[in-house]
Amino acid sequence: RWVFFDAIVRGELMGAVRDDLKGRLDWIGVNYYSRTVVKLIGENTYIGIPGYGYSCERNSVSPDGRPCSDFGWEFYPEGLYDVIVKYWNRYHLPIYVTENGIADAADYQRPYYLVSHIYQVYRAIQDGANVKGYLHWSLADNYEWA
Repeated sequence: RWVFFDAIVRGELMGAVRDDLKGRLDWIGVNYYSRTVVKLIGENTYIGIPGYGYSCERNSVSPDGRPCSDFGWEFYPEGLYDVIVKYWNRYHLPIYVTENGIADAADYQRPYYLVSHIYQVYRAIQDGANVKGYLHWSLADNYEWA
């Protein structure tokens, strides 16, 4: 799972060191919405478990009791913390949360979603991660899909 970033940050690719690849990033951008929970169903075959991550029912509750968005995406703000801290601990590059948001036509769940995810960014900063910015969905996001 680290092959791409190890190559462009450290120059390590498939056991070899490539100086021409090393140090190509100044910062890491994270797009985060939810988690995906998978299970092994056969040799090297995984499937998403219904009701988690991107496989919830719209405006329902996940098996863990977490709300789900209009898209059926489970609220899992702790995952944003996990991603930030893992990348910070491995690469020590500044991190920007370049996209985070929720499909919520009524804006009923958005305040909780926003506060809970920003809190996880705060936790990551308190634990030493160099988070430089956070960009939440705006009115114009996904306009290209509409």
